[in-house]
Amino acid sequence: MKNHSPILLALLLAASLPVTGCSKEPAVASVSTAQAEPAASTMPTTPTTPPAARDIVPPPASPSDPCTEMKLALEKATFDQHAGLADIQQRMDRDIDAQVSAKKSAGADVSLAVDKKLDTATGDFAEKLRMLTVATQETWDSAKHDTGLALQNVSDAFIEVMSSPPRK
Repeated sequence: MKNHSPILLALLLAASLPVTGCSKEPAVASVSTAQAEPAASTMPTTPTTPPAARDIVPPPASPSDPCTEMKLALEKATFDQHAGLADIQQRMDRDIDAQVSAKKSAGADVSLAVDKKLDTATGDFAEKLRMLTVATQETWDSAKHDTGLALQNVSDAFIEVMSSPPRK
């Protein structure tokens, strides 16, 4: 068994004790607050989740929209400031691939047509994004609009894949 810090163990135990309304401190709270404060101050906290519990129990996994970051970046992009879009697009593609692969591994019946639609949409988006990065000041607005439409097609195709029913 690992040798855990007594402070961490006290915090874990204190976080797991039920609140009874009693004014007495639980026996495990014998760790002085002077000792507990430095450990607690090094961890970011939220008002609703004790630090120790947050580190042990991860939030429930749920598929996220891999297009969200790209949508936000594209909205903020200007002709003068659009660096980094290609990196975001690569992350988006990896996230899409990972989530689709997991969906298929879980037994989803993803039709060939729906799978092809997503591939076509991501390829079209990549081309539109490339055109955006080489656009001139005069063509920027049009290229940005076209890129946004292509991104929406990717998002729609992704949702369609992720909505595929299980195999029968």
